[in-house]
Amino acid sequence: MDRSIHRFLCLPIFDDDFRSVLRQLGLDHVEYWLALAGDESAMSDEKISALLPALTGDQDILDKMLVRLDMVNLLAAMVARSAVKVKAEIAADLGYGYAEPPQVGSNRPASSVEHSVPLSTVVDTQACWPGIPSRSGFNPRS
Repeated sequence: MDRSIHRFLCLPIFDDDFRSVLRQLGLDHVEYWLALAGDESAMSDEKISALLPALTGDQDILDKMLVRLDMVNLLAAMVARSAVKVKAEIAADLGYGYAEPPQVGSNRPASSVEHSVPLSTVVDTQACWPGIPSRSGFNPRS
């Protein structure tokens, strides 16, 4: 069980049987509930009811889950309402945190960029390219 879904399931509205059934079915990961909340074609309890036979053949687990479909709707609604925060937690867990995408390039032309030192004094063309006259008049060989 991951940390994000554990925070929801620790609330007293969810009982131990519901938690154990989620764990046994592999539905104890918040990513599943985010995907479930993102698809609004049907109610969460309908989606889970349709998936249950594919997840397990144990009739006891199926019965426990089918009795608690109201808890499925509560959990799905809670995850959906806090999806932005949960996604930020996932990003932080993966090492991205609240990083901004890198800015590539510049919107202004290179000629408008101000330099503290003129470029002609920084690069000595004689040292780099012999035979080409330097703009500063500096000749390191003389």
